[in-house]
Amino acid sequence: MTRGAEICWTFQYLAWRTWESLCVGPGKGIEIGEESLTDFNLLDVQIRFPANIKLYKYTKTQEHDETGADWEWWIGSSASDTWRRIRVQAKKLFHKGSQYKYDAFNESQMRLLIDKSLDPAVSAVPLYCFYNYWHDTSVRVPRTSHCLNHHCPARCYDMALFPGVQGCTIAAAERVSLLPQRSRKTLRDVSNTSSPWHCLVCPGLLPTRPVVDTVDVALMKLLGVTNLPRRWVGLPDYARGILPQIIGVCFMCVKSLLRRRARVVRRDRAPRRGGRVG
Repeated sequence: MTRGAEICWTFQYLAWRTWESLCVGPGKGIEIGEESLTDFNLLDVQIRFPANIKLYKYTKTQEHDETGADWEWWIGSSASDTWRRIRVQAKKLFHKGSQYKYDAFNESQMRLLIDKSLDPAVSAVPLYCFYNYWHDTSVRVPRTSHCLNHHCPARCYDMALFPGVQGCTIAAAERVSLLPQRSRKTLRDVSNTSSPWHCLVCPGLLPTRPVVDTVDVALMKLLGVTNLPRRWVGLPDYARGILPQIIGVCFMCVKSLLRRRARVVRRDRAPRRGGRVG
């Protein structure tokens, strides 16, 4: 499996996990919050692909006063040191009455996300990420929810067969800003502008294409444009961080523990010698 295909598969898995968490949680007395979904999903992505996806999660103060975003992604390659910068605001779908609605949209926060991201000095793409689950079989998401990559296999966008891939969807912030001006937007409102988030990174039938090229193709289709803000060459210090080194140490510790556990299991299962028989 190529790196691009591995990233695509991981995003699909996280979408399914989000869908299932929102499905099962309430019945177990555990209401999964938006921040928890964000934390676990981002941590999994960062642990698995530290060379291709960097992230920075904003504090509440930064989100409300400076960026309008929950987190920032840098997607590209440490080898080429070329990156696409993306700022993301997350919203969780919840069921109220007879409608499925998202948490309140703050119009000033939306404008902050868009304006600050598109500042030439920032050069980022502003997106919304939606965490979804609906159990009402009468709800029908328009089939305009499609794969963003022209070379993507059909299975990527068959929502009827694979509803769980809509556990995490993305939409261009500028398109969301054009939706009906009410604080709580419905599933129907948002689904027309959204696509499963794995389509952002899915290489489809071009598995060896650089990840940053795959992302740019998807973003241009999602935004309906032919040009994007400039790519970044090199990362700022805060985006580089020390997480890859920490992750490497953690994996070594876990690997060592697993080997030790395997030796203990083999020893316990081994037939004892010299013992009395009968």
